[in-house]
Parts: sequence; C-alpha cells; structure tokens
Amino acid sequence: MDLDESKEYMINWSTQERIPIRKKVSCETSEQKDESSKPTDESEKIRKLREELEFYKSLFVTRRNSCIFNLKIKKMNGKNVWVDRVRDQREDFLKLDMDEEVEEWLQPIRCER
Repeated sequence: MDLDESKEYMINWSTQERIPIRKKVSCETSEQKDESSKPTDESEKIRKLREELEFYKSLFVTRRNSCIFNLKIKKMNGKNVWVDRVRDQREDFLKLDMDEEVEEWLQPIRCER
C-alpha cells in the first residue's frame, strides 16, 4: 500500500471495508464567504418562531383552570401575556398596555332592569 493510498482510505477492521476519507474542496469565492459570515434572516425567523411556540406552550402552565375561549392575548410592557376576562381582576387589566378592548373591560357595567 502506498502512503497516498493510506491517507485516502480508512479501514474498518471488523468488516475489512475501506472507507474513503477525502476532504471536499470548497470553491467559495470571497463574496460567498462574506455572505455566510453575516447573520441570516432565517435564524432570526427561527428564533421568533421558537419564542412564539414557547408562549403558546405556556398556556397550559399558567392558565390551567381557564377556558380557552375566555383567554385573550394582550401585551404587557410590549410582551405577550394571556389574559382571562372572567378570572382576572381590574388591577390585572390596569397593568396591560391599553387598547380599545382593554379600555372597554375597564368601563363599569351598567345594571339592567
């Protein structure tokens, strides 16, 4: 066996099989290397999707006893939170970022006769 040949193959001693181990030569230009070093938009999308997934999974931890149809997604300090219209108190609504629906929840309910 030549020395060059031993560098190109690895031998599996249990099966006596020769496995090629040549390194692939990449033909990247300098422009392609610059593009690959930049953070990709795909990784940002993946990170956001993971955060959203974790938020939806938190529903089963934080709001175990709530009915799904009573829950709303609202913002508190710019972050998504689950709000239960039936179980949460007025103080909880005051902590939320204000929008039309939250303002409506804070209005007193008129008594019907």
